[in-house]
Amino acid sequence: SKLFAPLTFAAWDHYPPYASQTFADYFSGDIGNDLTRGEKQRNFMVMEQMMGIGAWDKYFSMNPDPPLFRTWSYQAIAHGADAINYYRWRQNWFGTEQLTIGVLNWDSYAGERYKVVSQLGKELPAITKLLQGSSVVSEVALLFSPDSRWSFRVQQHTSKFSYDALALDYYKALRQLRTNVDVIFPQQDFSRYKVIVAPALLIVDKQLGAKLDDFVKNGGTLVLTFLSGYKDEKNWDTQTTLPGLLKPLAGAAIHDFDPQIEQKQEIVMSDGTHYPAEVWYDILTPDTAETLATYTNRYYKGQAAITKNHFGKGTTYYVGTKTSSEQFYQRIMSAALADAGIKPGELVPYGVQVASREKAGKKIYFVLNYEDKTKTVPMGGKLVNAFTGKEESENVEIGPYDVKVLTAP
Repeated sequence: SKLFAPLTFAAWDHYPPYASQTFADYFSGDIGNDLTRGEKQRNFMVMEQMMGIGAWDKYFSMNPDPPLFRTWSYQAIAHGADAINYYRWRQNWFGTEQLTIGVLNWDSYAGERYKVVSQLGKELPAITKLLQGSSVVSEVALLFSPDSRWSFRVQQHTSKFSYDALALDYYKALRQLRTNVDVIFPQQDFSRYKVIVAPALLIVDKQLGAKLDDFVKNGGTLVLTFLSGYKDEKNWDTQTTLPGLLKPLAGAAIHDFDPQIEQKQEIVMSDGTHYPAEVWYDILTPDTAETLATYTNRYYKGQAAITKNHFGKGTTYYVGTKTSSEQFYQRIMSAALADAGIKPGELVPYGVQVASREKAGKKIYFVLNYEDKTKTVPMGGKLVNAFTGKEESENVEIGPYDVKVLTAP
């Protein structure tokens, strides 16, 4: 974040994930867009958007269906991009990225990728006036800690832990609930948000601790996770009871923890619902906090895994473990949103996204389909299609890889 301080605007390169071999799981691209917007807390630019298989000495993935390049463009716009460059115009004849596919082939053949860019060239001028002056408005933030992330690169703590993956778990649930998210950094203003999610906030100095105290005291909802408050800004272990400076906020103490080394564990919620647990287990001893879930195995069976604490006018959740269940994260984030007076949105169908920008208090909705099958998306009211000028039904039908930009009638 310090790198961007002297710059006029932020930009990033959008290359969807290669590992999963599915582009319906679009959330890593989402968080990349939001993180870039968060660097300057203003609209941004995509410096490179992939236009075919990326490669150096070998190809990285399968070739995306060409209509996805249009979907990804509107994905970036929905998250606050005001400009997009495509990489690259023509496939390179030589050099390190000689294999990387472009808008045109080596022989300048204008195929399907060219047609997609051409379509965008016709569509975007039609909605430029609508989008001009609009921005993403969020009541929820994901607190990203470069210091904690760097510390985990030096000491991972346990082999399956990933700071980025944990952040994505919570971010993904919020996006599935149709909630806009700002990615913020410790030095930025917290007061504009109603909910802050702070995954694995390992390093907490006195200034950050005081800012989080003020945020919750003044009515904010904070979600903390395992491996929070363990160290100070010098990367020294705290000499106070865990979670260190965050202990009053959590309303619970951690006197013991268990790294997950290929062992099976579960948590059970107060309503009897079970979820698998993995990666790390903070064993919580509630003080002022209430217990929302307990562990079911080993010597800490029955002890708290998740707590909720009222602090000042606000609330702090502490989630002491990680799970493979998307439903769990949706549940926790729905509860946190509700505590903050934010109504969670209806879950979107798999492979579909609903995002928004705002202009003069009016929302501009983006409905994006990342799969090659038609989907139906409930929108809760009739909206107007900005491309056609025609009214859409409350249940918006969106075709394969299609995009709809919608406004109030």
